[in-house]
Amino acid sequence: MVAASFKKLQIVGTPEQVRARIEEISTRTQADEVMISTHAYDPTARIRSYELVAQAFGLAESAPIRSDPQATRI
Repeated sequence: MVAASFKKLQIVGTPEQVRARIEEISTRTQADEVMISTHAYDPTARIRSYELVAQAFGLAESAPIRSDPQATRI
């Protein structure tokens, strides 16, 4: 039963679909912040997922991740 409730909050889709769903859930729950967790083993895929969400919300780019000297942006 608990797993089923968490599955309802799982969001998968295009950046636009993800943004719309995050906004829908945060409005419905009256949340003033959200936490995003990407379940991807590959660090590059995980970072790309966060980039896509940030772009969907129009957030500015930040500094590279310190643990990845090859990163040029996140």
